[in-house]
Amino acid sequence: MLPYHGREPASAPHRRSARLPLYGKLVSSGAAWHSSESSHRASRALERQQSNLNQPSNKRSSSMNADTEVCLGVAVDHRIRRLCKPVDVHRRLHSGHVARIEARGRALGLGPDEIQVTAQLAGPAYKGGIAVVLQQPRSNHPFHKGTDAVIEDCETLSALRRVFYVVSCGSLNMKADVSVVDLLPFVSDPIARISDAKLRDSFRVAVDVVCDREPDVLVCAGQIWTGKFDDRKADARKLESLGVGKQFGSGPSLPLKAKIRHENRALISISRVNGFHPSYAMNYHPHKSALRQLLLLVGVEACGTVRDDWENEGWMNELRLHSLNISKQLSTTSPPASPPQSPGQSPARSNTRRFLPDYQALYTCELMDIIRTAEGFLLSAVPNETTRQVYDALLQCRMSEKCNDASLLLREMVRLVKAGWPASIDWKNQAALTSAANETLKFSDDMIKLARRCRKSTFRDILEKRGCSLYKQVSAKTDGVKTLDLSSACVDFLDLAVDVESMLLDLLRRSEQERTPAAEGLSSLMGGLHISPSLATTQVQYAAGRNRSSVFSRQ
Repeated sequence: MLPYHGREPASAPHRRSARLPLYGKLVSSGAAWHSSESSHRASRALERQQSNLNQPSNKRSSSMNADTEVCLGVAVDHRIRRLCKPVDVHRRLHSGHVARIEARGRALGLGPDEIQVTAQLAGPAYKGGIAVVLQQPRSNHPFHKGTDAVIEDCETLSALRRVFYVVSCGSLNMKADVSVVDLLPFVSDPIARISDAKLRDSFRVAVDVVCDREPDVLVCAGQIWTGKFDDRKADARKLESLGVGKQFGSGPSLPLKAKIRHENRALISISRVNGFHPSYAMNYHPHKSALRQLLLLVGVEACGTVRDDWENEGWMNELRLHSLNISKQLSTTSPPASPPQSPGQSPARSNTRRFLPDYQALYTCELMDIIRTAEGFLLSAVPNETTRQVYDALLQCRMSEKCNDASLLLREMVRLVKAGWPASIDWKNQAALTSAANETLKFSDDMIKLARRCRKSTFRDILEKRGCSLYKQVSAKTDGVKTLDLSSACVDFLDLAVDVESMLLDLLRRSEQERTPAAEGLSSLMGGLHISPSLATTQVQYAAGRNRSSVFSRQ
């Protein structure tokens, strides 16, 4: 069961991950912000994305290198970046699903603003393309301000817009190209308060809307818990998410395609991609970057399915399993959640709520882990390592993930500082901020020392550069108490993660280039051999061994 049953809790602060205030000065509860350097690569990537999100397709930037480095506030996994490609959206037959949504809104007696925005989110009125199924609308969307304002005000919708923009290299605009539908359209009440007839009708409308749309791929990102054998859902069960890290097609009971009989007509077959509710990553566990990477992978898979070039790879299963394990760990360490309810009603957010000292403690642990990881990677190097061995070692230590997590932890601390706090807990939060400053100063000093005692390398240079930058983010007040520029430190860790991912991408490309000549050399050797079948195995092993030796000697 997914832990969240709406787009976004009404009580949640409406944060915009891609619009973290990186510049300017703000003083709240004694904490000072200072201007950040405009040269940050991550900042520039975020600014480019923001300026392009609402542009028409023919005016958007298509720079893969620039616009896929950062998304959802994290450095994008280099393997995901390689799969980001434009998507050509073909306008096919007209679809009546938008008219059906509008009719449902009128039948419920809703206002024109809510009906119009919901219909626009469910558009375009054509068959094919990509559709996303969520759960329920929030009870307090600013419908009167229009669709763009609703998207910007909702972390879930904003995350979906950024994901599809990045993974399609700017070719998809969510408002114009992607349908977003709820399992319970227009209904934000708690499930327990919805009549059986209304619940059954709402599920039926969702199914009919998806069948009218006939998308090339359906991203299943919502789940409504009504009981295992509740017949009110009917075929709506086939539109639901399986949960974090799971896959359709992984077993006979989880077919890749859903077959639904639409209004007593022929069966409709719909390809599915299993997703999970974006709010789980963006609101409930905002400090875990792996969940955001999985959201991006879901988007990449959806686009690949539309292009018909999708191929699942082993590392993708590893990311899914890693995210699933994180989800399980978070569910056991967080206080038990109450029975699922609708947005604004459920205490689930408060059950997992963390305060500034909590994030500071997690941040301190992350700093220690990053230092241990960097030290282990730098000091474990052996002579004559191949490029692939260096790549594998850096990949397996999850350095970029840890830097992303540190950046997200600081981002949450930024949010809490902006919100302020009662005077009664000021001493506790000030102590947490001072501790974060002291730990960052120690971390940057340790990282610089570690880098300078290791032999010259790209990784060493990255550590020294970012360590020096972080060192500058800590300053002392007149009383000698250290303060940390949280906003700038947040971007420094994000830049560090971007640097590591860029290094991984370069290593991967080089290792592939080095393998190609070796394979061609082996092929030419085999082509010139005239041997008897009994000697074939021995000759192949000899030729392959000679090529590997030549590869090693070039390192």
